[in-house]
Order: sequence, then C-alpha cells, then structure tokens
Amino acid sequence: MKRFNRFLDIISVFVFSLVFITACDSGSDSNYPIDLTPPAEVTFTGLNMTGTTMSLFWTDPGNSDFDHVLITWDPGGTGGTEVEEGTGTCDIISLSPGTAYTVTIKTVDSRGNESDGAGFTITFDTGVSPWFIYTADDLNAVRGGVYAGWDLDGYYIVMADISLSDYSNWDPLGSGGNFSGTFDGNGHTISGLAINTTDDEIGLFSINTGIVKNVHLDNVSVTARSNVGGVVGYNLGEIDNCSVS
Repeated sequence: MKRFNRFLDIISVFVFSLVFITACDSGSDSNYPIDLTPPAEVTFTGLNMTGTTMSLFWTDPGNSDFDHVLITWDPGGTGGTEVEEGTGTCDIISLSPGTAYTVTIKTVDSRGNESDGAGFTITFDTGVSPWFIYTADDLNAVRGGVYAGWDLDGYYIVMADISLSDYSNWDPLGSGGNFSGTFDGNGHTISGLAINTTDDEIGLFSINTGIVKNVHLDNVSVTARSNVGGVVGYNLGEIDNCSVS
C-alpha cells in the first residue's frame, strides 16, 4: 500500500510539473510574441567598377537586431555572399564587361528574418560610378550645383518611390543644359510632377541627349508653350520603358 501511495505521489508531481511548464510556455508566447519583422533595407551610397570588379558601398539599417546582409548577383552569384554588420562594403569579382548584372542586397536580423531586398540592374562598364536617388531633393540635385559630383552627365539610379509634392512648380532637369547622362528609374514611381510655365522643352527633363529609362510618372500636370512632355520635353537621346499617367 505504501508503494502504491508513493507511486501516486510521483505521478502527481509529474502531472503538476507538466501543467506548470505548459502554462509558463503559453504565458511566454502571449507576453513576448515572436519577432517576424525583417530589418529595413540598406541605403546604397556608392558603386565603382574597375577591371572585372564591382565595389558596392552602403549604410546598414538602424534596427537594433540587425545582423548581416546577403548579397546576390545574377548571373554568377545567386548563391549569395554574407557580409557582417558594420562592414558596409563588398567587392564582387570576376565580372564580365558588357554584361548586365542584377545586384540585390537583403538585410537579415539575429532571428533570421530577411528583407525583400534592395537592388538594381546595371551593365558592367569600367569607370562607371552611379549615384543613388532616394528623395525628391536627390532628384533635384541631378541638375548639378547641389551635391558635389552630381551634374547633367552623371549616371543615376532611383532606389525609392518619390513624391514631388514639395516642388509646386518643378524646374525641368536640363533646362540650363542638356541632360546627357543615364537616368534609370529602376521601376519606381515619381508622383506629383507639376509645371506651369510659358517656356519650351518642358517635362521632368527639358532636353535629353542621354538615356532615360524605367521611369513611371503618376499624377502629372504640365502646362507650357511647346515641346511639352511628361518624362522629357524634347528628346535627342534614348527613352526606354517609361510611362506617364
């Protein structure tokens, strides 16, 4: 009988412990939900191409749990390269001149949450060093005289959707000289372009002798005298995969 009572005591302790552990786990899930939110994207700050090497530069996101980035490029680097927090640069080697590469950087936190990634496609061309556009002020700087090194013959890649709501009467890029560089909208939308003038050759760009591509304009209002467009007022260069709505 004593042995049977001892057996019941052991079973009771086991059941109590199991219930207690389950309750604690349940409470833990309720009070401390699992973090499934990925970090913010990196901000690209530079890119150089020399020889057969593409050098990338960026600023890490400010998330406290950010851990590393995962860099992929296609063709050739779909397996990915991890770069630790705080590094901010990476060299992609053995690339082929004249080949278009799609480069993507994803951010990853300490729990393994991974962002969608920020990226672009660029043809490898030694000596090309594009600037990256994130804001309306960045876009305005393309005209030159605003940011050091930015002018009308530069190479630009848009990295975010942009609203021009703070520019009530946009001064077309290239109105003081033709745009002769490369402007890649990268599939992003520029909204709220508004121009009211009696001048000619009016649009987001005035006169284009370079390359403007992958730009989508939304909510556009342009009034001018002649040679009026949404993306470009007067084109002597190349316009590819652009739209206006």
